[in-house]
Amino acid sequence: MCGSGTGTGTVSVASGAVLGGTGMIQGNVTNGGTVGPGNSPGTLHLGGTYSQSGGGKLEIELAPGGGHDELAVAGTATLAGTLSVLLTGGYVPHEDDAFQIVTAAGFGGSTFTNTSLPALSGGLVWNIDYGATAVTLAVVLPGDFNHDGTVDAADYVTWRKGPASEADYQTWRAHFGQNAGASAAGGALAAVPEPGSLFLLGICVVLLFVRRCM
Repeated sequence: MCGSGTGTGTVSVASGAVLGGTGMIQGNVTNGGTVGPGNSPGTLHLGGTYSQSGGGKLEIELAPGGGHDELAVAGTATLAGTLSVLLTGGYVPHEDDAFQIVTAAGFGGSTFTNTSLPALSGGLVWNIDYGATAVTLAVVLPGDFNHDGTVDAADYVTWRKGPASEADYQTWRAHFGQNAGASAAGGALAAVPEPGSLFLLGICVVLLFVRRCM
């Protein structure tokens, strides 16, 4: 779809129907079928609100070079149903790749109920961040808080600087010793140091940093 041929009235996407393309839809959109923004890839702009039901699906394509589909909603968005992500153009996800896939004035605490995401290698996982005005999809190595491709004592130091949570600490423990290039299933994880040893390692890291800066 290019431009807006829908006027200002509500556009309803029925089950089994598909609404896709780029350009602008002036009115509100309710999705009980499939909405696929972009044209390999691209952005679909909505001038009103967006409401996706439990039977609805938002289909997003990710391409090399950071290209990706995006649904840009001027009003609020209510999410439910499925987020489906597809890789195009030979794109291979890498750690710290991030894509802002939905923007809106707010989401009212709503999230997608289900996800259909491509498999990742090297121990990487998908992370969906539901922000106040944007939904961001990112590729992460669990526990790699300083984003250097390895889960080690330096990540514990970063975690301690906060904001720290028990859940993040347990994630770090579970993946300690893992590298971004190693398979989570095939790579052996290292033993997690005791808290006292971690404290000393943290001091060493800080001293090394200070020495390099002198």
